[in-house]
Amino acid sequence: MNDPHTAPPAPRPVDIRPLRQHKRAWAGSATGSTGTCSIVSAAGNRYAAGEFCRNSDHGAATTDASGTPVTCSPSGSRWRWTDP
Repeated sequence: MNDPHTAPPAPRPVDIRPLRQHKRAWAGSATGSTGTCSIVSAAGNRYAAGEFCRNSDHGAATTDASGTPVTCSPSGSRWRWTDP
């Protein structure tokens, strides 16, 4: 039987920050398959060729909204998403 003078256990804290899913696995193929986009912006949008890359994405590959492969590679003094 429960003791009425014992306080219930405190609730466990829950992390409500959004989880950033970041995968470096190749999601499509060079044959034009749309595949799935494995790297998205912090807002959840797919990247397009010409956009700047985050430091954590250097060397990574994903697909843009149309399924075209894009790679984060150096372009001048900055890193950008480029068509391979």
